[in-house]
Amino acid sequence: MPDIVALLQCFQPFLAATTLRQFSKITLAMLAMTGRVTMLGISRWTGQGGSYRTVQRFFYTALPWATLFWVFFRQHLYRPDEVYLLAGDEVVVSKAGKWTHGLDRFFASLFGRPIPGLALFTLALISTQARRSSPVCMEQVVRSEAEKAASQAKKAAKQAPKPAEPRKPGRPKGSKNKVNVEVVLSPELLRIKAMLEGQLKTRIYQIQALHKEFSLPLNVAIIVKTNLQTQACVHVVLFSSDLALAYDKLIDYYRLRFQIEFNFRDTKQYWGLKDFMNVSETAVTNAANLSLFMVNLSQRLLHDRQPTDPDCSILDLKALCRGTKYVAEAIEVLPQKPEPVLLVSIFNKLASLGRIHVGQPTFISP
Repeated sequence: MPDIVALLQCFQPFLAATTLRQFSKITLAMLAMTGRVTMLGISRWTGQGGSYRTVQRFFYTALPWATLFWVFFRQHLYRPDEVYLLAGDEVVVSKAGKWTHGLDRFFASLFGRPIPGLALFTLALISTQARRSSPVCMEQVVRSEAEKAASQAKKAAKQAPKPAEPRKPGRPKGSKNKVNVEVVLSPELLRIKAMLEGQLKTRIYQIQALHKEFSLPLNVAIIVKTNLQTQACVHVVLFSSDLALAYDKLIDYYRLRFQIEFNFRDTKQYWGLKDFMNVSETAVTNAANLSLFMVNLSQRLLHDRQPTDPDCSILDLKALCRGTKYVAEAIEVLPQKPEPVLLVSIFNKLASLGRIHVGQPTFISP
């Protein structure tokens, strides 16, 4: 199994010894477990010293998550020769029930409409060289009553019917006769025609401009795309306070912001952001931050395996940890441990079961 205890030793000045020990057991369990990542599910994989009550006590302990994120990033992920960007984004997690702290209706882009759930705002540092995002802070979005009232008033104003302007009788001035001999193409033919004949022209402009809400000039890059067939134009405006930043880097930095979306995908798919059933404020905060912390932890573990196992993914890492745990538990019940050579063969064989990309055989200590 990965040496999680050594990786988490940087938390020693900020966490009690008992909490740090619980943290290590829970993260090891999350790396190896299958199924939903809930307190009960975690307790089934923590082994001795990690009962359900122990897991419950950890989730109901207030933790300095912002400090933990920063210390872990500085100790294990930071590279002095790289340039980092600070990006922020919000993720909405659907939740049922009535008693979860911060439960409200938030707009979810995946559904295209507001849904009942939790909103979590995350700050992340994005490496421009490795092109990878590392979360450093997360806070739950809890709207006040004044914010809710303002949102309802804005929604009502949009839904209010507008008075229709009376149309004058007769034919509109300037209208022309329509030619009915033109062939109307089906949507399928239109798609094929666009693939054969569609052409786009991209132009990029860069200027320094002033804005009424900022006292200093802004570095503005404008991307204009023109369809040469229809002459339809669309544009995107990007800006930065760094006046010396070239347009190509400015565009590239905006593209890197999407890396934070991959963090949200991993928290939901692998680390239980959608699974937890906690309802109190402290427990919800711990569950959300723990799932996001596992993104950074898995990044470090994958980086350590890069030299010998470059194709290893998160699913491969979880399969490896799960297989190693199975082997370690099986060896514990044997009356006599196998010979070292046989032990290495057993670990390498069983620890690779369930992997998508099987790397080179390497010994993994239990």
